Amino acid sequence: MKNTPSKLILSVFLSFAVLFLANGQKKAIKERSDRLIETSDILTVKGTVTAFNNYYVKNVEVTSRKTRSKAFTDSLGRFEIMVSGGDVLNFKANGFENNRRKMVSDEDEISVNMILVPDKKNKTLAVGYGHMYERDLAYAIEHYSDFNNDFMKYSDIKELLQKELVGVKVVDLGEVQVFLHGEEAYARSELYEPRIMIKEHDKAFNRRAGEEIYISDQPVGTRISDHQSYKQIYEQGGDIGSGGLSGNNGAAIFVLDGRIVPSIDFLSPGDVKSVKLLRNVGSARYGSQGANGVVLINTKHM
Repeated sequence: MKNTPSKLILSVFLSFAVLFLANGQKKAIKERSDRLIETSDILTVKGTVTAFNNYYVKNVEVTSRKTRSKAFTDSLGRFEIMVSGGDVLNFKANGFENNRRKMVSDEDEISVNMILVPDKKNKTLAVGYGHMYERDLAYAIEHYSDFNNDFMKYSDIKELLQKELVGVKVVDLGEVQVFLHGEEAYARSELYEPRIMIKEHDKAFNRRAGEEIYISDQPVGTRISDHQSYKQIYEQGGDIGSGGLSGNNGAAIFVLDGRIVPSIDFLSPGDVKSVKLLRNVGSARYGSQGANGVVLINTKHM
């Protein structure tokens, strides 16, 4: 009889323990099923990593932001990793710029081109960590340097020109056009505000002769002494401060794979191998057509 209270207490304790374990198990099962539901869109993605668009890159670390999976490329630059819907893959290799790729729905195979940072130290790192052979890297730098870019990260050709060309204004007025700034231009086109010098006093808009006006601050249709609107001058580009406009409405011409073309709106950033701006002496070979500059574009199909 003396042990009866102890047995009762033990029995109650065991009952609570069983209930606690049962509830914990139910909770664990629920959490597991929730995870299964959340990860129902998980799929396996395969891919290939290259450099200079021609050489496989080995030992590149590939990580998934959502699933936290990690993989490394083999000697042929191949990898395989688990991803989730709308996932982002990060690519890291010593001596190369970090690369990031947002996954598109139902995309199960991708290609990524790593960009070598142009520095002797980074070349040493790329070889030392086994990403590329020294002879391959040396040959690639000499013969395939134009492919050491990642233009695919741009959404369209306008954004590519805005980011890659210095000292220009890129506008889209029905089609993409490029206007040179001037020798004192800001380093990046988004900082540039086109302006014009008033030649004569304009009573209608209370503007004095010699006054500089920023076109972007003026209402559309505002007129200057030579009866051109600010909008017209802005669209025509060229050396706006001088008031003089030459051929092609003051815009630079496009030379695509060696041929002058009227427009590059159809061009995809992923097709571009290199882009370069020619001005002054560099554009002289194109005569009067190149007076406002030349945007030289070579494609991967050349």
